[in-house]
Amino acid sequence: ATPFVALSPVRLDPWIVLSIVLLGALGTGVAYIWNQNTLRAWGPTGASTVTYITPVVGVALGVAVLGEHVSWNEPVGALVVFLGILLAQDRLRRRSPRAART
Repeated sequence: ATPFVALSPVRLDPWIVLSIVLLGALGTGVAYIWNQNTLRAWGPTGASTVTYITPVVGVALGVAVLGEHVSWNEPVGALVVFLGILLAQDRLRRRSPRAART
């Protein structure tokens, strides 16, 4: 859409075209293949939990790269995300009332 909405003239030299193609092939293409393999291996529920980690990575990168400060709610939120992922993937199970009595 850039050639039609750009405010200044757009110059598509070979380096720019190569960069766009590589970004699309490597970024989007590899991510798509990776997602399909994860979907086959873990199933739809397990594969969907991969996307829940994105905000945690964003906060960690903000702290590491940009020097942002962490308040109490970021670690608590990350803990909630990790617990949700573990529960959704059946890696963390609650004890049943019957097992607790025995």
